[in-house]
Amino acid sequence: MSYKLDFFDSFVCSGSACQNTCCSGWDIALDKETYDFYEASHGAFSKYVKKNIGQTDGNYFIKMTEKKECPFLDEMGLCKIYQEYGPEHMGNTCKLFPRTCLNIEGKTVFSMLNHSCEEVLKRIFEHEGPLYLVEEGEKETLPFEEKMAEFMSVSMDILQEESIPLGIGLGVVLYLYMDAFSEEKKKAGGIEIPNEGTISSLLQEFELVKNSMSKEDLENSAWEVISSVVDTFCHIIRQTNLRVKNRILWNEAVYGLSDAKRKRYVRLLWEKNKNCSDQQFSAKRKLYASYLAKCLYLCNEADFLQVLLSSACNYIILSEVLPCIWKEDGKDDYFPLMAELGRIFEHTKVMEKHVYPAIEESIHPDVLTYALAFMVLF
Repeated sequence: MSYKLDFFDSFVCSGSACQNTCCSGWDIALDKETYDFYEASHGAFSKYVKKNIGQTDGNYFIKMTEKKECPFLDEMGLCKIYQEYGPEHMGNTCKLFPRTCLNIEGKTVFSMLNHSCEEVLKRIFEHEGPLYLVEEGEKETLPFEEKMAEFMSVSMDILQEESIPLGIGLGVVLYLYMDAFSEEKKKAGGIEIPNEGTISSLLQEFELVKNSMSKEDLENSAWEVISSVVDTFCHIIRQTNLRVKNRILWNEAVYGLSDAKRKRYVRLLWEKNKNCSDQQFSAKRKLYASYLAKCLYLCNEADFLQVLLSSACNYIILSEVLPCIWKEDGKDDYFPLMAELGRIFEHTKVMEKHVYPAIEESIHPDVLTYALAFMVLF
């Protein structure tokens, strides 16, 4: 059995219309077969190609320009390799992106789309009806992957159900994963997919948690988490050499503010700019449902909760707060900027090596910690 996001097969690159080219800002790997084809090719263009490819210790790659751009882009931002040799002779990385697949024992189990592509984000926002996973093929003996796919489907349904407050839905989904994949459940002999009764009971419990706190206490607790995530991310990314980092961070003057003033600045901008239409909010439900599914499809039984609490939760907080700051600074290219944010989360080591550990050290986040943050954000 294999699983894919419902519009996976119909996705088409927007080409030169894309403001956020996938051909710059990172290293582009080549597979050996494609590298060998380039090396064996002849003609004027082949000399240019050979000059701009290389290998180190069996790793094959395209040599990026000083501006970290692919040397094979023309003045329209289109691929010269595609034009000269055809799509069949592009490297696998270029042919596949933004598609990403998990293969087990030579078989594709999950097929998803990266959120570092602005066209993917547009497709999510314009998608009619809920996003869902498509099942193909016959049942295989891959119990963990099958259970994960079922959980992904359940969680996507919860997050896209408009009668459920999104913040509470996110808290419930986090708890369901934590409980289902706990050591106790695994020792008991299996992982149970939550039924409607279990989900309904949890929704009520999270409503009670929300209602048990005063509005002021809830907001103060949530903003301690939110501010820490945003502050840590912006400070660390500012120190990197990542492409267009300044486009997605807050105004340079904000770094000079005291911690208290900076926290107030971020919160005020969020409160000023947070409102969106029902249609936009429905689209955000799809965005977070698809991002959560994308994060989980690569998980294994040992690290799924860590992925949830590091990648998914922090991405959701930043993608809710940063656009409010962008709006204040006159940055209105939502999809390109969100694609840049996705690029940092999905394709750099900075998050794993520096940002996640710093956030964990500052707030020691758990499911309830993030749930409180989501209850305020949504």
